[in-house]
Amino acid sequence: MNINEMKYGEVIELKKALEGAGLGVESKGGVDNEYYKVGGNIFIRTVTHIVVGKLLAVYPTELVVNNASWIADTGRYADSMKDFGNFSEVEPYPVDVEVIVNRSSIIDAHMTNQQLPTEQK
Repeated sequence: MNINEMKYGEVIELKKALEGAGLGVESKGGVDNEYYKVGGNIFIRTVTHIVVGKLLAVYPTELVVNNASWIADTGRYADSMKDFGNFSEVEPYPVDVEVIVNRSSIIDAHMTNQQLPTEQK
């Protein structure tokens, strides 16, 4: 079938199928998906780093955050999750920087209502 000849309903079904396979279109401008809530604060642990920030966009292979910090040392991990801003070492990015995290590097991530750390420590 030629994509240019598809009916609206067929396009919607194709979009749903691609999203179900993890190949969906970007999620921007406050559009949420099942796990990532655009506009919310997120904690991202990758194979080499931890980044926290405000989630700006979700793409098939990347997450984009701002108001971000690299957490060089969480201290005791469980304690840092209870008292989110109480990390041992925090390295904030400049405020206007958008940080792109490759989703294939993510070990785990979670959305949080807790305030983001903003001070270098």
